[in-house]
Amino acid sequence: MLALVGGGDMGTQEPSKTLMPTEVVFRQADALRTEIEYDKIIPLMQNLLERRDLSQADILAALGRLAGAYFIIGKTETAKQAYLRILKVDPNYVLAKGSAPKEVKFFGKVKREYTQFQEQQDQRRREQQLKESGIVGVLEQPQIRGEPIPFRYRLNDPFNLMTTFQVHYRKAGETSYFSLPLKPSSEGFWLGSIPGEWSAAERDYRLEYFLLTHDVAGQALLAQGSATHPLMVSVVKGASRGQSFYKSTWFWLGVGAALIGTGSFVYTQFYSHPDSDLGKIKVGS
Repeated sequence: MLALVGGGDMGTQEPSKTLMPTEVVFRQADALRTEIEYDKIIPLMQNLLERRDLSQADILAALGRLAGAYFIIGKTETAKQAYLRILKVDPNYVLAKGSAPKEVKFFGKVKREYTQFQEQQDQRRREQQLKESGIVGVLEQPQIRGEPIPFRYRLNDPFNLMTTFQVHYRKAGETSYFSLPLKPSSEGFWLGSIPGEWSAAERDYRLEYFLLTHDVAGQALLAQGSATHPLMVSVVKGASRGQSFYKSTWFWLGVGAALIGTGSFVYTQFYSHPDSDLGKIKVGS
């Protein structure tokens, strides 16, 4: 694990009592580097870094010279800590032109480790945030052929991660999904409906669907169901509402599969979003 703290003999000098302009101190350090007196650069930069009048650019410049000096004299672990301090301030930092090839290679390795460490930290934080979030709602059984099929959900989103919410749906047996963007309402719900023209059919059928949310960057976050394991609901003739719709084979298949697939109908999973232009999503070949 990376330790983003100062190394053993960094910053051990007393503050300089004579505050020379920073550009003068940097010229002195560069002259010492030319004279291959790297051990003298270290206390010079340590004293400079203890000053309180430095800009961020001055701090990065001092740390860069300090890290380079440590690396050249063979104190690679201390050099690494100095580079990590730099990257914590500026993850896009690059070495000055003319740096030794070995130093460039060493810094590149440190930067890759730092980037990987930060990505792991970000992933852990995102996963924890998603554990505290969720999709709340259920599509009623059954729905009626030829009538709009309404979706109404709440997002438990304490970290404001989710900016879009979509329903992907198809009739059972089809290979492509249609996409329905849900819209937030003033009451705190996300709402949308499949048109009645689409839901119309000559026979009862099973509607397969899954829910998916994204963040502002388009990264998939929370889902219910997936393209390969969709949720389902029966869509039946309107006249069969009441007693007879319970006799529908599709109804009981839909209810049973939904209960097995989702437990309480509300669950959360991570899902890799298939390519979509908010039209159809093709599944399989």
